[in-house]
Amino acid sequence: MHGTRLALLLLAASWMPIAGLSDPGEPAPGGLLRVQNVVLPEIGGTWEGTYYYPDRQRPGVPFILELASKETSISGKISEPNTFGDPSAKFLYAHVAGIIEGTKLRFVKTYDGTGGQSHSVYYEATLDPGTMTISGVWVISDRWSGQFRAARR
Repeated sequence: MHGTRLALLLLAASWMPIAGLSDPGEPAPGGLLRVQNVVLPEIGGTWEGTYYYPDRQRPGVPFILELASKETSISGKISEPNTFGDPSAKFLYAHVAGIIEGTKLRFVKTYDGTGGQSHSVYYEATLDPGTMTISGVWVISDRWSGQFRAARR
């Protein structure tokens, strides 16, 4: 399994004491309050996926996600066929920024203006480290959302 050791902040209300830190409010090295080492899969790289419209009347839209990660931050770029923008653009492009916490990913995809599209789409997903797939939901508004799935090449 691919993996890198990362230090994650524990955000839980019940903190476990860490050797050398007697006061729960005492900062850990680097200004962090409570740190735990966990192994997370390396998610950087190229992912191929499909997102689906809520009505399933339209076909799924394939996309390519070029993803980079640094500790708990993720960023990248998405390209997809133009299925809803100005028809003069063959593809739509977007920037991605978000976080990974354990196997949970949350990120925002913001279209770069190609094809007249510049709105944002919010994604929440779960990573399956065994198959290196992510699946979850995308949301534009409380009335417009759907599912997606991607696998690392």
